[in-house]
Amino acid sequence: TWSASDLEDALAVSDVPLPIAREIAKEAAASSSVEESAKSIIANRIIKAQADAWESIRRNASTPSVKSNADHFAEQKRQQAAESTSQLLATLSTAHSPAVWLIVGPNGAGKTTTIAKMAYALQQQNLRVL
Repeated sequence: TWSASDLEDALAVSDVPLPIAREIAKEAAASSSVEESAKSIIANRIIKAQADAWESIRRNASTPSVKSNADHFAEQKRQQAAESTSQLLATLSTAHSPAVWLIVGPNGAGKTTTIAKMAYALQQQNLRVL
């Protein structure tokens, strides 16, 4: 069985801030089974933290200034991407040899979607895409 000290050490090693690890260990020590109590305490804290985070996001997202700044930033990024893509496509359409692209990025970044859009744009310029 785990002691409160073991629990505190395990949490601290798992990058839980020490004050929080101590609170959880102290709360769990009041129970007959530190291990079972710790599971319940940690689960409840995670659920509460998630709920607090979502509430904060909802509250801030509904603030007009935050919303308009986010919309403005997103529009700027869309314009920059469109300009970059246009420049790339113009360069590729004047090339006299086949072009090979290496597309890299983290999962979920939109690589496949971007490649499809670029391929479509090149096809619209009567270029062959493999």
